[in-house]
Amino acid sequence: AVALGLMLAAGHFGAAMTHGPNFLFEPLSRSSSPGDDPTRVASAQSFEVPGPASPDGFASVQPIFAQSCNSCHSGSIAKAGLALDSFESLVRGSDLEVLDPSDPAASELLRRIKLPIEDPDHMPPEGRRQLTPEQIQTIEAWVTGGVLASASSRGSEEGEHALRSDAATDGSGAPTFESVPSPDVQAIAALAATLAHVSPVAEGSGLLWVNVSYANPPLEERQIIDLLRPLAANIADLNLADCRVTDAIGDLVASMPHLRRLNLSDTPVTDQLVGSIAGHPALADLVLTRTQVSDAAVESLLAMPGLEHVYLWGTQVTPEAVAGLREARQGLVADAGEFAEAEVLVVEPEPKFTDPAKAEAAPLTASNATCPVSGGAVDARYLIVYEGKVIGFCCANCPTQFWADPAKFADKLKP
Repeated sequence: AVALGLMLAAGHFGAAMTHGPNFLFEPLSRSSSPGDDPTRVASAQSFEVPGPASPDGFASVQPIFAQSCNSCHSGSIAKAGLALDSFESLVRGSDLEVLDPSDPAASELLRRIKLPIEDPDHMPPEGRRQLTPEQIQTIEAWVTGGVLASASSRGSEEGEHALRSDAATDGSGAPTFESVPSPDVQAIAALAATLAHVSPVAEGSGLLWVNVSYANPPLEERQIIDLLRPLAANIADLNLADCRVTDAIGDLVASMPHLRRLNLSDTPVTDQLVGSIAGHPALADLVLTRTQVSDAAVESLLAMPGLEHVYLWGTQVTPEAVAGLREARQGLVADAGEFAEAEVLVVEPEPKFTDPAKAEAAPLTASNATCPVSGGAVDARYLIVYEGKVIGFCCANCPTQFWADPAKFADKLKP
């Protein structure tokens, strides 16, 4: 019993030294508390972060360290004397110079995470959860002072691509890439903690795709407004389908200058909300299916200069109002759920049915005059079909002999 107790204690403390103090229950606690999962908080990947290696920007990399590094480099478990659970402990360094102020890009921290996984100096070690390319880019941006953010100002190919993907291209006067601020990392973390989806619309972009309908448990309207307000200047695609929102969300939506797509399906919004966002400079796609919107919203829809698609089926908008909307704005796709009549291409003839009981069987005629087995005259009562031919026999016994070896009688069947 003593030996067993010593073995269990030694095994536990040894594992804690190599895998962290909470190695045994860490997976369970992470899966049971989605809001505390560092992988959710780390959804701020590849956004512009302050730097170089500044305390303000540490918030953007801390969730990544918590996810993949702190089990070996935090608190009492600080291998090589390095702890990554706070900005102060990180800059304090370890046996190695983790951050190089004179040449941030050459910092040991960046070198280790960029080494091939098979290299013994690679971090995190092989067998542990590895950093994603986006997480490595975020750490590099923080260490070097925002390399990702400065690419566009240098006119690099990557920066030019980001400019094209975020700039307004329809000449409607929508805000351009230069006016898109860096998203609030803490606000993204708070939104992701609800299980709502939040991600950049493109790699390196400051514009966001947000789907609040994924939140679990469902959020109340006040919570949604409070979570989205810090990100209003960054949201380009917002899905509020089946959420607990009313016309009160309209003012917040109207304050989102880059919003291109808005989904309000299955919400109790009315014409009042549509009126509050009338004149929005960037909105192109608006989903209002199964809402309380009526004909009174048509005028507000026409006041949206960039509107390209509006979905109105399941609303109180009448067919006449939909037709007027289409006529007033050429090129606007107003989907009211109608199904156009398809052009008739082919008409099949009317089928004719025959009663099997009244049908007369077509008579069969033997292709041979003499029985191939006996050589006698063919009796019309004894006929078979073989290889597409009707063959006659003289009696009931001859077909049995024929089927036993048809090739034997092949010559006798020739014309």
